[in-house]
Amino acid sequence: MNMGSTRVTERYLRPSENAAGVPSRDAFHEARSFVDGLISEAARTVPLAEARELVGVAGSVTTLTALGLGLDKYDPARINGAVLSSSKLRKLARDLIMMPREEKAALGPMHPKRVDQIAGGVLVWERILAYLEENPGPDSSGKARGDFPVRTSENDILDGIILALAD
Repeated sequence: MNMGSTRVTERYLRPSENAAGVPSRDAFHEARSFVDGLISEAARTVPLAEARELVGVAGSVTTLTALGLGLDKYDPARINGAVLSSSKLRKLARDLIMMPREEKAALGPMHPKRVDQIAGGVLVWERILAYLEENPGPDSSGKARGDFPVRTSENDILDGIILALAD
């Protein structure tokens, strides 16, 4: 799926930013619709309703987790394996998307090069979490899954590729 943080930020959010670096509400809703469409498309192929555990990886997710843990600085040892609720992560994501650039840059765990891309990445993550909350899970008897625990990993797809090649 073509919905990384850079694509969402550059296509939807950045062009509408005000002087403080905050995207317009209209742009936010357009970006959200774009991401929701891609998630719905993926759900036709990937059995998301069968997911028993969600593990988030990569920069936007790990940064959001660091913020959710209340860390003063980025600490991979504390982030790796951390579990936060989907509702907490979604609220943090929405707040971060609409936060002025200077405030984002002042956040301890925020890498300086991530400040201008984080909105797109956390929007994608927030919408994945929303989809899973709003749709039935494997043990939900057809009801919406609701709030659920989300694990974060410092390992990512590159680690998986290396392990696969080593076999």
